[in-house]
Amino acid sequence: MKGVLEAAAKRFGWSTRKKASGWAFGVACGTDVGGDAATMAEVAVDKTTGQIRVKRIVAAMDIGLHRESDGALQQLRAASRWGWATR
Repeated sequence: MKGVLEAAAKRFGWSTRKKASGWAFGVACGTDVGGDAATMAEVAVDKTTGQIRVKRIVAAMDIGLHRESDGALQQLRAASRWGWATR
């Protein structure tokens, strides 16, 4: 898990600096069937309407040895979209 969190943080540009009011960062991680995944998101919130806008999502996954890279990438993208859509 540490490796995927570090990989996602590096690609995301995670830091301890504070964002302007109405902006936030989030992180989620998990393990399933022996694979680790981490996702980081940057969001903006409109204070008057409460509308949340996802600005960007970065994900990293370590699933070990696999035979089909395209299938693994499609699974990761689908999981990110599902998580975003069900907020």
